[in-house]
Amino acid sequence: MRFLFVVAHPDDEILGAGATICKLLEDGNEVFVYILNKTDETRYQDSPEKLEGDTKRCAEMMAYTGIKIGEFPNLRFDTVPHIELVKSIECAIRNCKPDIIVTHHPDDPNIDHIHTSMACQVACRLGQRCRDYAHPISELMYMEVKSATDWAFNSKFNPNTFFGVEASHIEKKIKALQIYENVVREHPHPRSERAIVSLAEYRGSQCGYDYAEAFESVFKRGL
Repeated sequence: MRFLFVVAHPDDEILGAGATICKLLEDGNEVFVYILNKTDETRYQDSPEKLEGDTKRCAEMMAYTGIKIGEFPNLRFDTVPHIELVKSIECAIRNCKPDIIVTHHPDDPNIDHIHTSMACQVACRLGQRCRDYAHPISELMYMEVKSATDWAFNSKFNPNTFFGVEASHIEKKIKALQIYENVVREHPHPRSERAIVSLAEYRGSQCGYDYAEAFESVFKRGL
């Protein structure tokens, strides 16, 4: 199977699905990542090149099948014409031909996450809208991103799909996050090691695994 993770910022795919990505790759699946933005004016304001380097180091550690990094403005996706986001994601879809796309939940306080999700919802219909694309998407899923999805008031994230993972996958997820500056925080921040492990244990308890990551499947084609 081919998976495409479409996220707004570096580290988003790790926060939302790092352990699952480890398991998918370990099981022989292909995992492509498209990060729409490569800057961070808060943590890397004096060294944008370092963020790009950290993103590449993280990708190498995770051993993605492929990665693409865009140039959309950080925390200003709402200033970009919607069609530009859609076409950019469609280009990634054409290049890697995924079976499953995973992106942000649209009920999220981060404006970039919202617009990424909205654009993905349109782009995943590429096979139905364009006759020149013959590999329709079989499923679209939303992931939960720590200190984003969980910070939405009256959150509508409704997990209905769970990927069981191992403790080693959680450990690798945390190590990947630690590559980035100031992502992993002290407890009780939701991005603390303790909180990351606790969420994986809680999601695991919901589906019969020791650890799991949760997703919301919102579109799925039958056989």
